Amino acid sequence: MIRKNETLRPKEELRTPSDLPVDSDTIITTMHAEEIFRARKALLASIRIDIRAPFYDVLQRKIEFERSSLLTIVDDEKKIVETKRKLDRVLKSEYFIQKRLDITFC
Repeated sequence: MIRKNETLRPKEELRTPSDLPVDSDTIITTMHAEEIFRARKALLASIRIDIRAPFYDVLQRKIEFERSSLLTIVDDEKKIVETKRKLDRVLKSEYFIQKRLDITFC
């Protein structure tokens, strides 16, 4: 049975989008990813004369594959953060207040 003064209370505290944890130190940006791969290519170039050409080509392809994979992950993370910001909205408590239906039966 519903009481007139009954209100719904959330089990846990709701967070607003500004409360969401966004740590800029843990988020990898596209620029940071490019810096990582520039450094890796420089390291690979520094050992080029010490390794055989086929092995060098394999390592170069591996670095390019990892670069494209990481950039895909970075783009997906950006989309996820943006989607969460758009969807993380708090409903007003008035939305949950139920009014009695005034129905009379004949």
